[in-house]
Amino acid sequence: MRRPHVLLLALLLAACPAGCGGADPAPDYEAVGAETDAEGRPRRIRHLATGHVLILVDAGTYMMGTPDDEPWRDGDELLHEVTIDAPFYLGEAEVTVAEWLAVLDDTDVHVAWGDDHPVGGVSWYRAQDLVDALNEGRPRTPWRLPTEAEWEYACRAGTTTPFSFGDAIDLDVVHYNARYPYEGGRREDEPEGPRPVRSLPPNPWGFHDMHGNLWEWCEDPYVFDLSKGPPEDPDEGMARVMRGGAWTSAGKEVRSGFREGYAPSTDGKKYGVRLARDVEG
Repeated sequence: MRRPHVLLLALLLAACPAGCGGADPAPDYEAVGAETDAEGRPRRIRHLATGHVLILVDAGTYMMGTPDDEPWRDGDELLHEVTIDAPFYLGEAEVTVAEWLAVLDDTDVHVAWGDDHPVGGVSWYRAQDLVDALNEGRPRTPWRLPTEAEWEYACRAGTTTPFSFGDAIDLDVVHYNARYPYEGGRREDEPEGPRPVRSLPPNPWGFHDMHGNLWEWCEDPYVFDLSKGPPEDPDEGMARVMRGGAWTSAGKEVRSGFREGYAPSTDGKKYGVRLARDVEG
């Protein structure tokens, strides 16, 4: 069962004071830079209460999954066309310790790495608590976890190779367990923990650490057959999708198309979260 969040910043509560009657609250974000899309929406936004930065991802169509000849491909990576119908914002990086604590007075998660490190020890249920806290007092609920299709779309960033950086990786671009490199990768010592966010280069769309560092929860229940899509009314305890791999993961597990499903109560140190939000709200 979800545990209720404990504390929400006054700035978030003030966004829609009591008696607002369902009116739209004041924006809880500011634009970063002057770049906009065709509809005038800012390409990058910063959440005022936490400083969390998100990037606008345009709607589009891509090939989700992996081709039959991709090395170390698993059977649940069916290659198929997927259309992302609507634009959405996605966190430029994983949620940090400082950003988590700015919203939730919650040290049940792992916060010992430092303010600029990704927060660990986050179960899917605790990720939902964060989402609920961010949406409190708002007539709409723009904050959420990304769907699995949205996550892979942003991770690939227009690429079709095993990684958004190409066919092989090393610790200069991905923070992973390089004792078990991918095809052609350089064997190196296993890292001792995650790195601060934005320590390594971003993918072509500007997202950091979508390969490695910490695993990231998606909204969807895990299903083996990607073509069927997630069930509309999943059981509460059904396994949820985890993507991206962690500093402990072998090279094959940090590929763009690698999929994993874990119980939503799973909360080891290597499990974190990347937030999404709708363009409205």
